[in-house]
Amino acid sequence: MVVRRLSSDSHKLACFLVLAACFLGACREQRTLTEGDCAAVRERLEEAWNRDAVAAMRLADSDEALRFVGDEEHRIGRSWGVRCKSWVGRPVDQRQLDCLSKVQTIDDVYECAGQ
Repeated sequence: MVVRRLSSDSHKLACFLVLAACFLGACREQRTLTEGDCAAVRERLEEAWNRDAVAAMRLADSDEALRFVGDEEHRIGRSWGVRCKSWVGRPVDQRQLDCLSKVQTIDDVYECAGQ
């Protein structure tokens, strides 16, 4: 795994790039976005952030770093939740939604944005 500086701004940018590709791009197979979809993707984004951040944080091993990771994980989830709820009921690209629902790392989020 490549360790790079994880910041909330870079993660938010990645999330919004994925969203732009998913909701504004030329959609293939479409379906209607639900609140359940929003919750599932939120959970995956938080887990991906946490997984990558904890791996990088092992080098720092401090209580302050632990608090930062936890705070950012929840902030990212809340940010996604607010934006996603405004898109509920709109058509979305099924392939993009499937990709987002399977992310395990921040790099996976970037890969979803490239689809």
